[in-house]
Amino acid sequence: AKTFAELDVEQKNERSHRGKAFRALASILERMEF
Repeated sequence: AKTFAELDVEQKNERSHRGKAFRALASILERMEF
């Protein structure tokens, strides 16, 4: 079992990682001028 604090950190890391990946993809698409 995990505490709420541990779970919260995992969810935040997952979300920020997804956000970073999305922004990286967006900047690549911008450079390709789609």
